[in-house]
Amino acid sequence: MYASKVALRWSDMDALGHINNSEYLRYLEQARIEFLSDAAAAGVPREAGLLVARQEVDYRKPMPYRREPVDVPTWIDRIGTTSFTFAHEVRADDVVYARARTVIVCIDDEHRPTPVPVALRKYLETFKR
Repeated sequence: MYASKVALRWSDMDALGHINNSEYLRYLEQARIEFLSDAAAAGVPREAGLLVARQEVDYRKPMPYRREPVDVPTWIDRIGTTSFTFAHEVRADDVVYARARTVIVCIDDEHRPTPVPVALRKYLETFKR
């Protein structure tokens, strides 16, 4: 499992005083960016473009604003021929506020699906659960 901590912003709150549901997508994006940046730092070459094809979020409980960052554990749920799926949780103080899945499709220079590169597949396998 890959561990990220994401800072909340005061502006993430809505009129009801809890984190707006749309902000969770930003938290998930931040976790994916860190995950893929660490892949690059580990020597995984960028051999294909990556495109978000689908996101599902199950909001479990309203999250109040907090000064401390939230935890966004991330793992790989599935690896297919041309796509892979991140699974995430957004949690703080042992409370799961959301669970999510993000499907990423590998694309070539013409924006067509292309197989998940071998080096990336090997890296993803280390985070499969």
